[in-house]
Amino acid sequence: MLDATTTDIQPFTAKGKWILVHGLSDELISNQGSVNYYNSLVQKFGQQKVDGFLRFYTIPGFAHGAGDFNASGGLPVLEALEGWVESNNAPGNLVVTDANTPSRTRLMCLYPMYPKYKGTGDINSAASFDCTN
Repeated sequence: MLDATTTDIQPFTAKGKWILVHGLSDELISNQGSVNYYNSLVQKFGQQKVDGFLRFYTIPGFAHGAGDFNASGGLPVLEALEGWVESNNAPGNLVVTDANTPSRTRLMCLYPMYPKYKGTGDINSAASFDCTN
């Protein structure tokens, strides 16, 4: 992709698969650019078509490659992409492991959903969160 803002990606939408991840604590690149781009794709192609080639996740606490929650070492996107491409198993919500504290996990929710603490359970466990709008 040469232009990070173009929605002229019809050839890619035919057979391509894309997992887009943006940390919500990124101090260098605002997540709003990714949100706007995703929304532009939905506006152009429709939600159903976009769901066929793109999964977009935001990660609270993840900055530009690190942060309070460092998802750099534990992003399950390659496995998710392989399953999607090779077995047509489109990824849903995923669990990411913190590289700073390997026992800490977070729920990666499909955008526009966001992980919300259930109110009970270990705050360092993805199992204690639900994806919500």
